[in-house]
Amino acid sequence: MADAWRTLRRYPGYFLMRSVARFDSVRNAVARLQSLTRGSLTQYLRALEPERSHFFANVDPAEIADRLERDGFAFGLTLPRDTVTSIVDFARSNPCYVDRDPALGFLPAHLDQVREKLGRKFLLAQYFNLRSRLPVVALLARDPVLLGIAARYLRTPPTLVGVNLFWSYPAALSHDHHSYAAQMFHYDLDDFRFMKFFFYLSDVDLTAGPHVAVRATHRDRQHFRFGDRLKVRRYSDSEILAAYGKERVVAITGPAGMGFVEDTLCIHKGQTPTARERLILQFQYALNDWGIQHDDRDESELAMI
Repeated sequence: MADAWRTLRRYPGYFLMRSVARFDSVRNAVARLQSLTRGSLTQYLRALEPERSHFFANVDPAEIADRLERDGFAFGLTLPRDTVTSIVDFARSNPCYVDRDPALGFLPAHLDQVREKLGRKFLLAQYFNLRSRLPVVALLARDPVLLGIAARYLRTPPTLVGVNLFWSYPAALSHDHHSYAAQMFHYDLDDFRFMKFFFYLSDVDLTAGPHVAVRATHRDRQHFRFGDRLKVRRYSDSEILAAYGKERVVAITGPAGMGFVEDTLCIHKGQTPTARERLILQFQYALNDWGIQHDDRDESELAMI
C-alpha cells in the first residue's frame, strides 16, 4: 500500500493508467484510439525508408514485427562485435548502482569489496544517464530498424520511454528480493501498448540468468485466481508450467550481441544467474511516456559507496 501511495504521488498518470490498463478491453480500446489520433504511421514508415541502419544489415522490420505479434517475442537482431565491445568497456570502467539506488555506486571490478562493505549480496546493479554518456547507445535508440519494428507493432510512431543497462548477479536471496529484481514470472503493465528490445552483452547460457518468456501469453493469459483480474502479481514456476506446459516456456540463451524483442505483457522473468553475472541492454518504446521508465538522474544525486 505504501508503494502504491508513493507511485500515485510521484507518477499519478502512470498510477491511473495501470488501474485501468489491466483490463484487456480498456487497454485495447485506448491503444486503438491513440493510434488514430497520433501521427500517420504510413508517413512515419515512409520517412524511415531512406535511413540506413548502422547496426542491423538485412533485417526485415515487418517480418520481426509479425513474429512479435504472433509469439510475444521475436529473434533476429545481433549487435556488431565492435558495438558490444564499446558498451562492455563502458560498463566495466564506469559506476553502476546497487538495486538502482543512486547513492550506492561502485565499479564492477569491486563487486566483492562492495558486498563486504554493505554486509549483503544483491541481485542488480544499473547504470544511469546512458544516452548522454555513451553515444553508441543514443544512436541505437534511434536506429531505423528498431524504430520500424516498434512503429509496426505499436501501430503508431513510437515513443522511447526508457533505456537501461544493468548487471544481474548470482545470489540466493529472499522472495521479496527476487520479486523486486523481476526474477519471478510476471507480466508488465507499462502502458496501453508497449514493447522492449533486449541485447545480451555477455554470453548467456542456462547458468547466466537467461530471460525466460511464455510464448503467446501477451494475448492468451490465464487467470489462476479471481483476484488476478484485478491485481498484477508474481507467479510461481509451478503455476506457469501447470497452466501453459513446458513447451511454451522459452529460456532465451545466446552469445554476447544477441538481441530479441518482446511485448512484456507476455509472462516472463529474468532467471537468477547461478554461475556468472549477466549484462543486458534494454530499450523500451510505448505510446506514452509516464516518466517512470527512464534512466536519467541528476548527476548531483549519484554517489559512490
